[in-house]
Amino acid sequence: MSLKKKVIFELFVGLALLSTPIGRALGASFTVQMTGGLVFSPASLSIAQGDTVTWTNTGAFAHTSTSGFPPTGNGLWDSSIVNPNGAFTVTFTNSAPQTYPYFCSFHYAFGMTGAVTVTNGTAVRPLLEAPLWTNGQFEFVANGKAGNTYVAEKSHDFSQWTVVSTNLASSDRFTIIDPSATNSTGFYRVRLGL
Repeated sequence: MSLKKKVIFELFVGLALLSTPIGRALGASFTVQMTGGLVFSPASLSIAQGDTVTWTNTGAFAHTSTSGFPPTGNGLWDSSIVNPNGAFTVTFTNSAPQTYPYFCSFHYAFGMTGAVTVTNGTAVRPLLEAPLWTNGQFEFVANGKAGNTYVAEKSHDFSQWTVVSTNLASSDRFTIIDPSATNSTGFYRVRLGL
């Protein structure tokens, strides 16, 4: 099997796309306190798609709300530094129904971790079309939902993913391009952004 065919085959095998309808017009609002006791309160929160979560720093130390698992996170959101009396907000409009872990990048070793669980939404299998190598770039067409944000990622081992691009879909069909593609094998996935 030629390298080009192998990479295209692995792309089909490795691509995953979650597509959900746009959240409710008027979502609920929730607050999570970042406390001086180095905890998120509440640490676990269940919300619906379209709801908003605001992390408010009620303590004396700077904190972060960083999605994923420590120490690097997964890139869905990152508050940067939230100083005392500061706040950071995320609206979960494009989120699939699942649990989204997060942590404070300064205090996770002290147990400052939490999770937001989105309880509704619809996951849809992607439709991948037209994979193509052109002048050192790899591209493919994905079907999603216009108005949603999609993050394309690439991996060589399924354990570490690198962001290739973030796209706001202007239509239900959109093209994703990896301008840094090489002739090495790899896997691509597309997930909903927030």
